[in-house]
Amino acid sequence: MKSPQLYLLSLLCAGSLSSCVSLETAAPPVATIAPPNQTSYTHLNSGREIYVGKCTKCHSAEIIVKHSLDDWKGDIMPTMSKKAKLSPAEEASVMAYVNAVIKGSASAQPKI
Repeated sequence: MKSPQLYLLSLLCAGSLSSCVSLETAAPPVATIAPPNQTSYTHLNSGREIYVGKCTKCHSAEIIVKHSLDDWKGDIMPTMSKKAKLSPAEEASVMAYVNAVIKGSASAQPKI
């Protein structure tokens, strides 16, 4: 029979391997995405900095395109912005960044 410590260690290792992704993949730099109309690179950079700085204090960076824009607007941001104590302006910056990443990812998909 395996020891509880060995079992726990194996679970932690498996979990860390499955969630290992580069920050550039999870939260692409603004220079690599096209901003939607009426959104400045400065505003998007601010959103990315908040996402990378505040959101990753408690957990690793989530791959933004892993969730739909509706998920971000309806569930993720309302919950996480409260936990991270984001101001309304910070939340708006993060949502602008998330929106640009998701829309940029969708436009990069090949048309079939």
